[in-house]
Amino acid sequence: MGKVGFARKYSIRSSKDIKKVIDNGRLYADGPLKMHLLRAGEPGPVMTGFAVPKYGRTIVVRNLLKRRLQELTRLYPIACPGYLTVVRISKDGYEDSFPELRRRFTALVERINADLADPNRHRKYP
Repeated sequence: MGKVGFARKYSIRSSKDIKKVIDNGRLYADGPLKMHLLRAGEPGPVMTGFAVPKYGRTIVVRNLLKRRLQELTRLYPIACPGYLTVVRISKDGYEDSFPELRRRFTALVERINADLADPNRHRKYP
């Protein structure tokens, strides 16, 4: 049986690359959940990094939140390859239940996929 989970080969591991996406990418937000999207220099699979700051929480709680975000990224992918994404959570995100986090995440992915499908859309996002 194959391993289930977020594959490392689709993960942005370098803090330099994560910072580049945050600084130069387009921001999509829903409450405490934020996603930054940046077109990669070359075609390939969507690569994703995660930024889950400590905010005074234990490593167990932080890792649980990070694993939840990784699972949502695996289950609800961005439909257009060739992008780098960074998923960030603010302090209030620690309080969200998994269903609430999933609702926020899927709403952001739907917005992103709609924008990528029709680049001429003119909508403003936070």
